[in-house]
Amino acid sequence: MAWKIYDKTGTVERCEVRDLEYDGSYMGDRGVTCQVESPVAIGFEPGDTLTYRGETFFLYYDPSSEKSSSPGSVRDAFRYDLSFVASDVYLQDCLLLDYVPYGNYYHFNPLPEYSFIGDAPALAERIQANMDRLYPGEWTISVNPDIETEEANIEIDHTSCWNGLVTINKQWGLNFTVSGKTVKIGYPEETIDHTFYYGKDHGLYRIERSVDQDEAIVTRLYAYGGDRNIPEGYNKRPVDFSGKKNLMLPGYLTTGKAYIDSDRIGEYGVRENVVTFEDIYPSISGAEVSGQGRIDEIVSAELVTESTETAGTFKVTLKNLGFDINDHLTSEPATMSMRSGSLMGFEFEISSVEQLDNGNYEVTLNKAESEGHVVPNPDQNMSAGDRFVLLGISMPDEYVAMAEQKLLAAATEYLSSHDRPLYTYDIGVDEIYMARDPDLHDEIKEGMKLPLHDTDLGLNDRVIIQSLKIKEGGDIPEYEITLSERSSSSTIDRIWEAIENMREPGTVVGGGGSSSGGGEITKEEIDEMYLRKDIDDTAKGNIYFERNIGSAVFVDGFEGKGWRIDKDGYATLENVSARGDIFVGETIGSPVFISGFPSGTGWDISNYDRINAAGVSETKYRLEIDDVIVRGKLKVYEMVISQLRGEND
Repeated sequence: MAWKIYDKTGTVERCEVRDLEYDGSYMGDRGVTCQVESPVAIGFEPGDTLTYRGETFFLYYDPSSEKSSSPGSVRDAFRYDLSFVASDVYLQDCLLLDYVPYGNYYHFNPLPEYSFIGDAPALAERIQANMDRLYPGEWTISVNPDIETEEANIEIDHTSCWNGLVTINKQWGLNFTVSGKTVKIGYPEETIDHTFYYGKDHGLYRIERSVDQDEAIVTRLYAYGGDRNIPEGYNKRPVDFSGKKNLMLPGYLTTGKAYIDSDRIGEYGVRENVVTFEDIYPSISGAEVSGQGRIDEIVSAELVTESTETAGTFKVTLKNLGFDINDHLTSEPATMSMRSGSLMGFEFEISSVEQLDNGNYEVTLNKAESEGHVVPNPDQNMSAGDRFVLLGISMPDEYVAMAEQKLLAAATEYLSSHDRPLYTYDIGVDEIYMARDPDLHDEIKEGMKLPLHDTDLGLNDRVIIQSLKIKEGGDIPEYEITLSERSSSSTIDRIWEAIENMREPGTVVGGGGSSSGGGEITKEEIDEMYLRKDIDDTAKGNIYFERNIGSAVFVDGFEGKGWRIDKDGYATLENVSARGDIFVGETIGSPVFISGFPSGTGWDISNYDRINAAGVSETKYRLEIDDVIVRGKLKVYEMVISQLRGEND
């Protein structure tokens, strides 16, 4: 099979390739590499395209090139190493600036550093706004409407739209896929319509299962919520000096238990951990009242015009909340924090609250200022239907109880995904099995679920394909597949951001993070610190492996193939050439050895213990082989001969 490379217009054919390799990672880098040999120079340029399995990849950089002969003198006078990338790179190239998809995409903050409070769709909307800013009408960012996520404080600092997607994955656990110029967030993974078994004609010749030892097993979770809107004296028990500052699990007041246990505690014992869900606290967010609908939506707002722009306050009308805000004020300033609309992310201090005759509330708010920018203003006004939450107040008991149930649900979900080992699977795929179904070659993609069954390993599950490699050019394609029970976003160019997101959930850091000196770490510095897996690289320090290392394809045994050095130091290789000494601590010999004669077989050099003439145990060494040919002297201290014969016997 052959694939054609075209220029960026798709009209000029550059060349044709018959060998290539696809390398894709779920929520990570995906690309196609190939090598081109030509008797004449080829004018490859960034933007040149190659279509593989129905998807278009393009050159991001000028290819590496080598000229070894005069043009036209030999078939391979020019050699090019080409690396094609997927459309995902557009997301990396687009900065995640402070744009929101309302009105004319207001740009609140001229700096690439800002923060806002919102859920996953709110962050996705900002990604959409920025992609529209750079590529108008080309991209679609879609969030599964059936998914609900808690609001979180999101901090953006010199980062890209790609890292915005990484944050959605880290903060809310929502996986995403990029297909062409469509991003889908939080949708169920597709499942391959084939079940793979171990054995001949069943799809697999190897299943290697590894435990993720970096992921701690938790069977007892201490769970706490945020510290906002907590009533005075909350959950104060007789043995306590004061009430609790953070939201607690339901029933704490009577049981004193701030934790939940897993059903697997009997299997793994008590393994404790603590998680604070800062974004779960008593709030009216999402609350509904019969006849009014959601009460966290603005009824109306005073329109700020040029004539009222200089005023320091403005008024909004809220629905009947079911409680009087005045009765729940505290020593802390009460604020109204906007969760949607053109003022999303801004907090406005409450100046006064008055209940109207119809039960609604008229609230006077102080205007907000950020970086010298005052809102609302004639260009940015609050509107009916904009959503908000109240902060800095003591919420009524029913809202506290609702928040406690949310905390319990979040803690239960966390525990259920951390109370057992997580596995990754390296599977050896039978290329002949795959070749029998050409549709399977085009269907299989990273991010899909692969049905895996093996009775001996107790496997009967659908596991996500984390990485997929396909090597084309031989008689049939070759595959390398890694499966993971928990997928995560990862690319080598963005490894620092992923580290920082895991350290500080809800925060995106860009530019490679911060160095110890407080400045940004450049891509070149990251390349110096981390080894690449997509190109040749050199380590300047020691490398230690906690798991196996070996060839992509490995079949154990003397009739197998490939090589491996396992975590215990056991090596299986094809050949060994030593330029110096070889020291062996135990036995060296043939795979099969039976001592004795005349029916012994194989050969062996090993140590053994014997009692000498003085009655002391000593270690001796023995060589047992079939034949010995000596071309020179043979010195023997003691010789025992069972049979002696001459050449002519």
